[in-house]
Amino acid sequence: MNASVKGNTFAKSALETAFLDAQGKLLGLPVSALLGGAITDRLPVLWTLASGDTEKDIEEGKRLLAEGRHDAFKLKIGARDLKTDIRHALAIKAALGDEVSVRVDVNQAWDFTTAVKG
Repeated sequence: MNASVKGNTFAKSALETAFLDAQGKLLGLPVSALLGGAITDRLPVLWTLASGDTEKDIEEGKRLLAEGRHDAFKLKIGARDLKTDIRHALAIKAALGDEVSVRVDVNQAWDFTTAVKG
């Protein structure tokens, strides 16, 4: 696959998924069985909080929690400096509570070799 689809990880992932799906259908098995068996029967669906405004993201998260729609969130961060991003993430986590999963996606924006020095 590397020779045909050089460097495009999204395209490779799409092809691999299609091949696994076709193999599973051919064998009458779920893809999970081809990969060693399912370890769970449920996956969380993350809602992305990406306004960049801490209060707006907290309001949106609280609304979705109250509606029973989501209890797991992903924050799109990395456009600002590390300390600002950390304060933003911690404030949202504190406001939404311990039972809520909050994850971050920094889009490879942080350079930890320089961030830890600063």
